[in-house]
Amino acid sequence: MAVKKIIAVFLCAAMSVGLLAGCGKENDTQEDSERGKLMMTVDATEIYEDYFEYFYNYYKTNLENSYGEITDWSEEISDGYTYQQYVVDATTNWFIYSEAVRVQSNRLGVGFNEEDQAALDEDWNSVCEQNGGEEEFLQYLEEQHCTKELYDYISSTDLIAQKCFNAMYGENGENVSDEDCAEHTADDGYLMAKHILILTTETDEEGNSVSLSDEEKAQRLQKAESILSQLDQCTTTEELYTRFDELMNEYSEDTGLANFPDGYLFQEGDMVTEFYEGTLALDEGEYSGIVETSYGYHIILRIPMNYDVIPMAYSSYMAYGYNYTLRYIVAEDMFNSNANTWLDTVDVTYTDAYNEIDLNSYFAVG
Repeated sequence: MAVKKIIAVFLCAAMSVGLLAGCGKENDTQEDSERGKLMMTVDATEIYEDYFEYFYNYYKTNLENSYGEITDWSEEISDGYTYQQYVVDATTNWFIYSEAVRVQSNRLGVGFNEEDQAALDEDWNSVCEQNGGEEEFLQYLEEQHCTKELYDYISSTDLIAQKCFNAMYGENGENVSDEDCAEHTADDGYLMAKHILILTTETDEEGNSVSLSDEEKAQRLQKAESILSQLDQCTTTEELYTRFDELMNEYSEDTGLANFPDGYLFQEGDMVTEFYEGTLALDEGEYSGIVETSYGYHIILRIPMNYDVIPMAYSSYMAYGYNYTLRYIVAEDMFNSNANTWLDTVDVTYTDAYNEIDLNSYFAVG
């Protein structure tokens, strides 16, 4: 299945961007409308209070999921940085990013067009259908402090960001070189290996994993040693790789082999300790002796990095159809780093209403 991309919502490191709240021009007008007060203008786009309120509630939910109920927004989430500052900065940065990515898309020649609008209209109809119809979905949005207009604005931002990503790095990150991947992951401690596993456990009638008897384990060990002896007959690296694959496909009892035929890409903590340390002790192109873990007997072959493999830390997303290869992960990181520089491409003006934001009053009970 093709990788379904989700460009991360760019917050410009919201925990450390307090400076943005104080930069830009100020506009002393207190213009009111049915959307509330004008909060800020990014280039020619006016951002009103109703849009801010959606993000207030969105980030409040995120914070409380991590830190529990917030009763005082002036309390510090970290040294010198309050809950209010976090929410205001994150909200502000999202709108700056949203407009900046539009500027960048035009520079790249991939700006929003009629085909994109048609795609968003189709998505809207589909989402409404999945949620009981348009009226019911609009009611849901209202409960989330969102409107159809804001929903469209957020959706278009995601789509435009994806078009920028594709233009810069390729839909699957394929324009990112192995050299760039190596540079970006140099300090991440990734290892890559294939293995042949002979199990020393079985599943009982209740679905529990139970150990085999000592006699059965001895027989399994003998089998693993026989496989190892066949590898010992290889005289070249090419022959070793070919023979290892043959024996792996014939004898390995690893249930993950079907999903990871090209090997496992992992960091410390992703695999059991014995497997990780066994791989770490090898150079690329070397294979281990018998490595015993709680699963059984392993013969490990350390192989060169393949950046088009899904790291084990991201493997759980495969169940949802998201195939996050390491090359794509690097591309997304590069995209977000570049997006940080786009903030200077737009002109930002803040109003008095923006400078008077008080989340203690906004979230006051009663």
